[in-house]
Amino acid sequence: MQRLRLLQLDHVQLTGDYEHLSRELRWLRWYGFPHKFIPNNFYSKNLVAIDLRYSKLTQVWKNSKQLFGKLKFLNLSHSHYLTQTPNFATLPNLEKLILKDCTSLFEVHQSIGDLNNLVLVNLKDCKSLESLPRSFYRLKSLQTLILSGCSKFDNLADELGEMGESLTTFLADNTAIRQVPWTIVQLKNLKELSLCGCKGSLSKSLPSLFWSCISPRKSPKSLSLPTSLQGLNSLTDLCLGDCNLSDDAIPKDIGSLGSLQYLDLQENHFHGLPSSLGGLSKLEMLFLNGCTKLRSIPDLPPNLNHLEAPNCSELERMPNMSNMSNMEFLFLSNCKKLVEIPGLDKLLKSFIDIQMLGCSNLTNTFKQSILQEWPQSRFSVPLGICLPGNDIPDWFEYKNEGPSVCFEVPHIIDGNLEGLTICIVFSTRPYKELVIYFPTNSITVVNYSKSTIKSEVPVKIYRSLITHDDEDHIWQNNIPKYRFDESNLEAGDKVEVTADFECGIIVKKIGVRVIYDRVIEGKMIHYASTSNKNAIVVTNDGDASTMHQVVVKSKRGLGDDEAESSHGCFDDEQEAKRLRCEHNLDDKVESSHGCFGDEREFRRLRCDHNSEMSIDDD
Repeated sequence: MQRLRLLQLDHVQLTGDYEHLSRELRWLRWYGFPHKFIPNNFYSKNLVAIDLRYSKLTQVWKNSKQLFGKLKFLNLSHSHYLTQTPNFATLPNLEKLILKDCTSLFEVHQSIGDLNNLVLVNLKDCKSLESLPRSFYRLKSLQTLILSGCSKFDNLADELGEMGESLTTFLADNTAIRQVPWTIVQLKNLKELSLCGCKGSLSKSLPSLFWSCISPRKSPKSLSLPTSLQGLNSLTDLCLGDCNLSDDAIPKDIGSLGSLQYLDLQENHFHGLPSSLGGLSKLEMLFLNGCTKLRSIPDLPPNLNHLEAPNCSELERMPNMSNMSNMEFLFLSNCKKLVEIPGLDKLLKSFIDIQMLGCSNLTNTFKQSILQEWPQSRFSVPLGICLPGNDIPDWFEYKNEGPSVCFEVPHIIDGNLEGLTICIVFSTRPYKELVIYFPTNSITVVNYSKSTIKSEVPVKIYRSLITHDDEDHIWQNNIPKYRFDESNLEAGDKVEVTADFECGIIVKKIGVRVIYDRVIEGKMIHYASTSNKNAIVVTNDGDASTMHQVVVKSKRGLGDDEAESSHGCFDDEQEAKRLRCEHNLDDKVESSHGCFGDEREFRRLRCDHNSEMSIDDD
């Protein structure tokens, strides 16, 4: 096989030697490489890529005269016996070095500073590594440096700033770094900086243990940042979560980061945030999860799209949000002291998801205004709104105990059915997960007047950890008509709507409101229901001759003496049975991953994953 270029041998052991292996070999992948070093008679002159993940290597090679002059890619990840890198003098053209999870690696050879083409170094989870050689900071082409999980790494040299022309991504989460050198502001092309969980290493010396025992209230160590961040003009992602940051630790001029789009400050100990935060004109995502001492949030950037601040137990004041027209996601669960959010009711047309579970101190006026305005928000594909509460609002025409309600679609002159607003009261069983979503949840619409045609609309509810599992919560959402087109709802049809929620969600009550596409004075028409059959009612105060008239049937719901049970709503039709996913109908349920295809799917960014996935597929 003299022309062999590509060789893949995963987790195999060979006998013999490598003397006659093709000298044209360009790419070698051998997971679980069984040798302690690459044999001397392995011809390496033409190799461009070596991938020996999970190898038994203790050193890369013994003969330093072996030539790897064309090698550009070296991946020795998960080689748990490897203690040091090779001498890079024999790898002059190396571009990517990946040594992830080499847990015994404690030394990077100083010759690495001579690699003029090196663009990527991934040392993630090298738990024995404490520092990099000074020569490392001479690298002029390095774009990505990953040190996340190097739990003993505690020293960033001041020479870091010398990499200012090339370095664009620096990830050092969960390291022992306590001091960020001021020269970091010289990295003018840096785009991603992540230092989450950097609190410094705790000495295990006897005096330290002694003092920690007699003085347990001593302030925890925290990350020390430069007093100014001016100069990081290209920075788009900044992650400083879980760094024990106090009020004075965040630079006052953080608003000078004109390119910043993503800011993670969760799990820190500050009481407030710098007022300059509002100057981050390009900021789209802000995370303040678990900042238990945070009392107030200053004015936010106008372009903010996503705000998370759940479990901020001391949070009392939110800024006026009436001008934040780009806001789509708001997560504030378990902010027990929060009373209201000024201006939120003016923004509902832009929102996709609002989660305020466990915010038990919200005023009834605030909750009612939000819930009442929600049906008039856009009928796209919002995820919904969650608030504390135990009753369906009065303006829902159809209400019932339990997970389902039956009704007859009303008549309206010159109006087309736009969709349904669904409201449920639910409680949860305890779960270990902090935040999960349930893709198996759905709203089922059954049209008994059209041969029991059924449509299922998958919905997502993000469930934050609830402090008291016996609390009730309200979920409300708009379901546009095209989501249940198979049911072909028309005036006079007899319909059952069921909330099929699983995974620990107990549906106690349900309400349905019918929305039409006619608009009067800027408001969606919803018919005013009455107990008189076929009555003509006016949807707004005024002369019936000038207003649109609505012909309605009697409604069924709580308090209606003639209302029948949800499983026997229409005795004059064939016996109605709640339809689940089994038995006699062909299900046409959409898959959970495709139910929101026309909306941007939210995913919490984690800087380390994004960079690694593009360079290391394991």
